Amino acid sequence: MKEFTDYDLVLPNCKILKLNVSKKDIDNSETYSQNMRLDCLADKTSPLTYIDSSMKREENSKRKNALPLFKIKVNSTALRLHYGGDNNLEYCKYERILRDINSGNPDDSITYTKPVKFKFDVTVHINSTHFRKRDDANQNFDTFIRVRCFNNKSVIYRNVHIVVRESVSNYVMSQSSNKYDKSATPKFNVLLVGIDSTSNKNFERGLVKTYKYLSGIRGKKLFAYKGYVKIGENTYPNLNALLTGKYTWEFPNDERSYLDNISLIWHEYEKHGYSSIYLEDEPFMSTFNYIKYGFYKSPTHFYFRPFTLELRDTMSKLSSEDYCCVYGKNEVEMLLDYSKELIKEMERSNQPYFNLNFLTRYTHPQLRGIDDVDNLLVDYFKDLIESHHLKNTFIFLFGDHGLRFGSFRKTLNGMLEDRMPFLLAIPPDNFFTKYNQDETIFEANTRSLLAPFDFHKTLLDLLEISNIEQVPLAVTDDPGEYYTLYPSDIGNTRGISLLQPIPKDRTCESANIPYRYCPCNWIKLNPSQMLKNVSSDEDQLAIGISKLILYGVDLVLKKMKDDLSNYSSICLIDELNQHSIMNTILVANDKINFQDFQMLSTLNVNTNITKTGNAKISKILLSKIFGLLKGFLLVFKVLANEAVFETTLVFDKQNVSRIFEDPEILTLDYYETNSACMQIEEFKKYCRCRS
Repeated sequence: MKEFTDYDLVLPNCKILKLNVSKKDIDNSETYSQNMRLDCLADKTSPLTYIDSSMKREENSKRKNALPLFKIKVNSTALRLHYGGDNNLEYCKYERILRDINSGNPDDSITYTKPVKFKFDVTVHINSTHFRKRDDANQNFDTFIRVRCFNNKSVIYRNVHIVVRESVSNYVMSQSSNKYDKSATPKFNVLLVGIDSTSNKNFERGLVKTYKYLSGIRGKKLFAYKGYVKIGENTYPNLNALLTGKYTWEFPNDERSYLDNISLIWHEYEKHGYSSIYLEDEPFMSTFNYIKYGFYKSPTHFYFRPFTLELRDTMSKLSSEDYCCVYGKNEVEMLLDYSKELIKEMERSNQPYFNLNFLTRYTHPQLRGIDDVDNLLVDYFKDLIESHHLKNTFIFLFGDHGLRFGSFRKTLNGMLEDRMPFLLAIPPDNFFTKYNQDETIFEANTRSLLAPFDFHKTLLDLLEISNIEQVPLAVTDDPGEYYTLYPSDIGNTRGISLLQPIPKDRTCESANIPYRYCPCNWIKLNPSQMLKNVSSDEDQLAIGISKLILYGVDLVLKKMKDDLSNYSSICLIDELNQHSIMNTILVANDKINFQDFQMLSTLNVNTNITKTGNAKISKILLSKIFGLLKGFLLVFKVLANEAVFETTLVFDKQNVSRIFEDPEILTLDYYETNSACMQIEEFKKYCRCRS
């Protein structure tokens, strides 16, 4: 294994290339949303209204079983300096923001309670008509408020507020009569922070401050997993696998079906007395709502989506130039602030929680957006850790996939990074001694092949941590190699918990990673012009591979044309003719030896011609290629419109006469605008609209 010096992770059946890209290699051209602005340039004028909860502890402590209350206060200084003083302020209104369960889709619609007028400070009782307790599962426990102030019927001020302390108090009171075995509830919380489109390598490039801070905390151990691989194209299948342990095709695929029947991991935590928190920004592209119907009932106790829907409207009306800010604070900051305050209140109330935060806005469109997230996250964790609020919390930071579009994605580095999101785990203080867990297993698993299904199994095992018995690692004389002993029933589950040893001889197939996303055993080619000397066996092998690659591209283009044949009135089809190949990767069989690996990496394979010519290949040569390779990964460009695609070609070794299995096709360009005419998600990737 030590011969594979060009590989970052070397396992018996999986070698992953070592491809390092520095910040100097990345430019800002990665942004495909040209209107995106990451800096918060909105009006930094002090807001006119704010929430004051300080009175709760003083006044409510005098009354037994008192229900929560808070104040909406008017900033007199801001009123005088920026809003013309008392004479210019006629009145203000506050309303609670709710999911609109009477609409066609409650997850995409909000409504408001009856507005209450005020001009100066106003006290609000959370059990009042306007702020009643959570009626049923259709609503969440969050208290989100919209405030607008008027002069001559014109809106001169608008803002959105989150009431934290009272919302948590309301939740805790509502749970007092719930029947669950509190003795079975673990003593630690679970905090997940997910970052969209962030690979393992881009995490290393971008989250520099956060990683340095988290890895240097006394009493905590950070584990960074190098072999974590996605199992689906975009956020939904990968986050779904993490939260359910299943593929998306195992659930109803009707795009007008609600997702309430999906068994999400936080429901298991709720059964153990945990509060559930799901906070995600950017409502247009959120995980369960983009080209999906979302949830009819609120999926968690605390659910950020109603706030983001109102926030989107407020941001657009406050500033047309800077769409992401309200009074100097952007959407991601608001999300992290809310998560932080919820955590503090949960701990004050001795309430265990499962908190999933998922950040999209900064990182989905570009690689360098991670720099902005770094500044926000390091402040987030510093505040919580230095105030001693995460001592008993199991922390996970993770990505769903790498950057999926743009010029970088079309490179060999981009192809690999897309498949390999980052994953970090930070157990609670004294975790290993308190729960009798083996730290060497955690450490060894950082260099294993992993999938979101393993992440899911880990979250399940954390609920039963007291009953988990670990099987020790059997280590060979070579400190670079680990072989594991594990119970036979582990191999029969879709995922293996990180609390258990992960077999080092794992393959993508045994880890349930689809072939098209598998990063193992890639071989970089040396592209060349037409070969002159074709006498050697290696030259014959190179010619055979060249013919198969070009035949495969023709097969892919034919599939695209056939798929779109019924949509020729809206999609451009004739353009899918001539092409050029931009990147070619050979994918070796799992157990290939080093000598064959080395031989394949030196082949002069010709992919510069656009016609396959005589595509006949002898059965002997085809058999030899099948013995060495699983197939190919190709990036090619359609010349007419310069659309770039990636395809996975897998040899059909059960039916040799057809050579390849049905090819998988991805587009590497941002296609939302150009494919707006196509509503079928599968065809949207390569339909380019006529108008």
